[in-house]
Amino acid sequence: MATVVDAPRLIGQINAGESLQRRGLSAFDGDDRTVADLLVDQIEFADVIVVNKTDLVTPGELVRVEALVTRLNPGARQIRAVFGRVPPADLLHTGSFDMAATETARAGSPNSTVNTFRRPSPASRWPCPVSGRRSR
Repeated sequence: MATVVDAPRLIGQINAGESLQRRGLSAFDGDDRTVADLLVDQIEFADVIVVNKTDLVTPGELVRVEALVTRLNPGARQIRAVFGRVPPADLLHTGSFDMAATETARAGSPNSTVNTFRRPSPASRWPCPVSGRRSR
């Protein structure tokens, strides 16, 4: 599983503590998660993390972003990117995702919504532009 983080905005968005509800992004009534909760879940769950827009941060800021990502998910491979450009081979068919290990690790996380809330993504309503299939 891969995720992309926005290097210039990641730390600020985590520190802001803004609610998903305030942004109109609540998944269900009573969803009291924050943007930070969602970002942290994505980083913790991924096995490949693309740190994007590295050209828009100073070397010191990039070190801080990568250190945060490493702290949240020390086992993930990080790939630096500009304009989201990443060789497809770095993302596809890597064989690095292990659902059993992920579920075991996430089971002990008190803030996780990954195991406690499963709902089809809004994207599941539309077919994949490549395969024509809908996600599950």
